[in-house]
Amino acid sequence: MPFFSSFDGVKIHYEIRGRGRPLIFLHGIPGRALNWARVIEMLKGNFLAVALDFRGYGSSEKPERFTMLDHVRDVELLIRELGIEPNKAVLVGHSYGTMIALMLCSRSPVWGTLLISPPLELRKDFTDFMILHLPSWIWKPLLFSNNFLTRRLYRKLFFSPSTPEEVYEEFVEENAGYIESLPPQSFKNPSTFEYRAYDYAPKVKTVATVVVGEDDSVTPPAEAERVAELLNARLIKLPNAGHMLPYEKPEALARIIRDFCGRLPGVGE
Repeated sequence: MPFFSSFDGVKIHYEIRGRGRPLIFLHGIPGRALNWARVIEMLKGNFLAVALDFRGYGSSEKPERFTMLDHVRDVELLIRELGIEPNKAVLVGHSYGTMIALMLCSRSPVWGTLLISPPLELRKDFTDFMILHLPSWIWKPLLFSNNFLTRRLYRKLFFSPSTPEEVYEEFVEENAGYIESLPPQSFKNPSTFEYRAYDYAPKVKTVATVVVGEDDSVTPPAEAERVAELLNARLIKLPNAGHMLPYEKPEALARIIRDFCGRLPGVGE
């Protein structure tokens, strides 16, 4: 299981598969690199697929405090650690991972970025209030354990009504125990984050494509359309799909990634 020490000594776990043009996969939160497994399996014969666990998640260390900029710097250092030239890498982000991709692209050039279910901005809600102001023994079992409420809520919130039940059950089996095991800071820190795509998109010169499920209620298609406009990017809407596209539509995402990379200009052009 490969790790590297980031700028402050925090151990960051990553997975690497295949060979060829580098793809850097950035997960949502409270997700992990494993969430990309189905997509990566379909691409590893043609690409070097790298997926990291952001600090605070997966098998990476979970410091008491971390920021969005910490995640950006972790990705930058991983690219350097692997000897990849940034302008030869493609970033593939999902949900929160799209925010990190845009922040990184506003700092340094990459070959291209594919943004899946991108938020336009982070908005605070009652869940964030609970997490920040109530003891974790109250909100963690209620919101982040495998119970009747969360099974119904997660199904409705993150998946399309058209998604087969077996796909949702695979998601639950793969992630329920993991999410329950996360420490309180993995939920508390993101509740303090601030982000607006408007602040980063004007600085991005990288070629981009935006992908969204037509039934996404977390990052609705209207938000994805606005992100695409800000980036002058191609927009792809997938029918019968919600927010969890790496589970709902892995074959479609693999095709989109191949097509996107095939459309990119040569490095240095």
